[in-house]
Amino acid sequence: MKQQRRTAEDGKEHLLEVMQEIHAQVTSQSEFTAQLVADAAGISKVWLYHIAGEEFRALRAELPGSRKTRDEEVAALRQENTQLRAQLKAAQEQARLASATALKKAMVMLEPTFRSFSQRENRISHRAAPTSVK
Repeated sequence: MKQQRRTAEDGKEHLLEVMQEIHAQVTSQSEFTAQLVADAAGISKVWLYHIAGEEFRALRAELPGSRKTRDEEVAALRQENTQLRAQLKAAQEQARLASATALKKAMVMLEPTFRSFSQRENRISHRAAPTSVK
């Protein structure tokens, strides 16, 4: 059991050394990613957070260019989503009005054609109507 414990401690020490080396080379939080550190240490991101998540976050916070918290990011995305839905609704309404206007113009343009067709049809039907014989 002591041997396994010692190995885990050595693994954490190795991970912290890798984090320190990378931290010294980068200039911003966007460059100091969990994936970069995990790849350099030969472990997964999940394992990095399990072993040294607090240390990683602390080192990252020391760098300029803070990132938004998840709650802030989600709130910003929700607000953007609301704005996009409003824009979509306005665009759909505008498209509906445009198609209704185009249809109305087409009907106005075709009205004389319908009228002359209807008049011709009336003339033909009057001529073809059978006469009653008395």
